[in-house]
Amino acid sequence: MTAHPKYPRVFSPTRLGPVELRNRFYSPPHAVPMTVGSKPSDDYIHYNAARMKDGGCGLIMLSMSMHPDRRSHPVETPVCRRI
Repeated sequence: MTAHPKYPRVFSPTRLGPVELRNRFYSPPHAVPMTVGSKPSDDYIHYNAARMKDGGCGLIMLSMSMHPDRRSHPVETPVCRRI
């Protein structure tokens, strides 16, 4: 795939700290109603994995899940690695 002359490096790898991203596309966090209680569902994981597949997004920022008592708590989510 060739890049537009205005963006010649869009398909080339880049580094974000110690992490190398395969390209410069990213998916920002956005609301998707795919939770089971306060945890991400299998559909949510597959939804995000599909965005990385076949050279898609180089970086995906996941949205936050809300704890049932309505305070923010870290939720353990699987980390999507190269597929």
